Amino acid sequence: MQKIFVLTILLLLIAATNAHASFIPEAGMISYQINDSDRIAVGNVTNIQEHLKYSVVTINVDEWLMGPLPSNEIEVITERGSMYSNANEPRFYTGESVILMLQDINVADNRFKVTIGEPGKHPTADRDEIISELESMAKSNKSEIVSTTESDNTTPFIGSIGLVLVFACVGLVLRRSQK
Repeated sequence: MQKIFVLTILLLLIAATNAHASFIPEAGMISYQINDSDRIAVGNVTNIQEHLKYSVVTINVDEWLMGPLPSNEIEVITERGSMYSNANEPRFYTGESVILMLQDINVADNRFKVTIGEPGKHPTADRDEIISELESMAKSNKSEIVSTTESDNTTPFIGSIGLVLVFACVGLVLRRSQK
């Protein structure tokens, strides 16, 4: 009985630490995503190769909005596979039309990753808004947006729900050990 109780507590702690994906508030801003991107591509998902811990998504590029390349087919690597799911990473579907904010992994092999994960994937309906933001940034020649490499000290490791669970579990263990 004691082993089951301890196992339950450990599972609750693990679940609390992975409760939800979190991004800094600026991650949702198109200007922030553009600033952190090497390229922006509009295209269609033509193939998804799922591996254990990652996926290789083939995109047929219709248009380059920023950082154009001569290639009309690229591969996007995600940390989402058949045995691993990262909630921060975008999910792709074959046949889907997307606009992707991209960071270079290996340009020679046409391999990229999505900038900031899920926020860097847009529906094609966002095209005009993204183009408008690109033009606005070019006119003002400002890219003073804070880089994603700076730490965000406002996001706690476990979160408030996790802390409550930790204290509740510790209290239960102490109460059981006194009996």
